[in-house]
Amino acid sequence: MKNITSTILLSLSITGGVFTSCDIDRFPNNYMSTDQVADNQEVLFDNMLNGMYAQLKTWSDPMHRLGEYAGDNMMIRGASTDAFYEFITYSRTPDNYRLQSFWDYGYKAIAQASNIIDMAKDTDDPEIKSKLGECYYVRGMMYFYLCRAFGRPYYQAPDKNLGVPIVNGTPSEEEISNLSLPDRSTVKETYQQAINDLRTAEKMITTPFKNANTASKEAAQA
Repeated sequence: MKNITSTILLSLSITGGVFTSCDIDRFPNNYMSTDQVADNQEVLFDNMLNGMYAQLKTWSDPMHRLGEYAGDNMMIRGASTDAFYEFITYSRTPDNYRLQSFWDYGYKAIAQASNIIDMAKDTDDPEIKSKLGECYYVRGMMYFYLCRAFGRPYYQAPDKNLGVPIVNGTPSEEEISNLSLPDRSTVKETYQQAINDLRTAEKMITTPFKNANTASKEAAQA
């Protein structure tokens, strides 16, 4: 028994020495540092765009529920314990997880799009510019829908009523230690952000329409 115990302890000691003596940086498969992305834009641009569009998968479900369930296009028999029932009964609460999902993933898409725009180097490549246009489109679309959901209609004093915070990108490591997020902008300011982004997208997107899953010049114009 003593020999077995000694052997196990020796093995653990050797294994521990191997692990502690190595200096290897390992990142999750779905993560890359800013420097890696900035130095390999041509190779990684499609992956970054896919990450941006991926945020819309979770965002789109509550977006449709939020808009349709309070209208006349659907009905439900009886009651439900699902959070979407609040949309039908006009009794939305701050801790509604479907509403939270709509907000969170809307801003995740904005952050992803803004980070790509900020990291992109000056380029004359029309294909890269067109893909940047897709980022502007997604960001503008998110502000448009967020403001419609959390702000009053534009015709009701847009320069006074509150829209949503304009937060374009994620803070740097230096900024996180003393982070100060902006307050809600006015409805007018939020719409102006959306309009500016969509007009930029209209100018930059030059590639032909691919499919309904990606941004296009025509979508920006609409």
